[in-house]
Amino acid sequence: MKKLIFWYILIIVIFSSMQIAVGMFNPINKEGMITINVAYHMDFAGAAVAAIDKNMRFFEEEGLNVKFVPFISGHPEIAAMTSGNIQLGYLGSESTVLSTNGQIKIIYFQNIGNSEGIITSKKNGFNTVKDLEHKIVATSLGTSGENFLKLAMEQSDLIGNDIKIINMDMNGCLTAMLNSKVDAVSVWDTYRYILEDKMGGDFQILADSSDFINTYCSISSWAASEDFILANQKTVKAFTRALGKSLDYWEDNKEQVAKWTSELLGKDYNLINRQSNSYILMNSNQLKKSLSDGTLSALYKKQLEGFINTGRIKFPIEIDNYIIWDYMEKAVEQK
Repeated sequence: MKKLIFWYILIIVIFSSMQIAVGMFNPINKEGMITINVAYHMDFAGAAVAAIDKNMRFFEEEGLNVKFVPFISGHPEIAAMTSGNIQLGYLGSESTVLSTNGQIKIIYFQNIGNSEGIITSKKNGFNTVKDLEHKIVATSLGTSGENFLKLAMEQSDLIGNDIKIINMDMNGCLTAMLNSKVDAVSVWDTYRYILEDKMGGDFQILADSSDFINTYCSISSWAASEDFILANQKTVKAFTRALGKSLDYWEDNKEQVAKWTSELLGKDYNLINRQSNSYILMNSNQLKKSLSDGTLSALYKKQLEGFINTGRIKFPIEIDNYIIWDYMEKAVEQK
């Protein structure tokens, strides 16, 4: 009898562990809603959907009780997704490279960014990125700031240690630039606009995303672990339907979304609203067309080429290894 009880308990423990490992743990609260933890980032693009949901409740319409959890970068977010603490999440462009090993799968497109820039002071007398040779440039390693800087270096025939790159968080980059501790910084929109305001007539852009439109594509997406997707397909479908509603609302109500996002982040509305032009969105109809004619696939391929060209990925890979198209297609098929 004791042996039977032992084996019975062992089977329960093993089965429970398997459920946790593959993400089969979605709790259902008393209203019948499926509760999930979803990561967002503490910037405009990364927080906009969370801000929209706080006011419009599109996820609730799809039977989801979403608990939005803030992150400041992709590395800890992806670790949380693979461990099962976070079920789905927003990925900025640079975080996408962390999904290429296949553990994390992209399930929905959000936007194309046009926000990165290399900023210097006019007092330095620099006119091009080439002028930064043997100079000190600050950026946040592992972000689009580093990726863009390396791309600009490559296009300017600067390689290796031609530029001394200093790793700082974005606030540190601002402080260093404003106090002339570095020769330039590679930052994105929020910090670019802050520098523009604080530097006034001394502000100078040596390069920005628009200069590399044919070779650089900064795409932000939504993703989940492969295990969670396989075990919770209905939940993922509901999530992507709500995403479609959210992004349609954003496209049609940019100023309102900027206001809500500024409130969520506790940042100045005017600063957040200026960033609206830094993101290219697609509503459901546009996404449907771009899926059917291959435009979206080509954009993701261009993003992947950028990762390869800047050394972020050192082995051959196909975008289908880390992108699941079905959920996007099904979410927009009725449009």
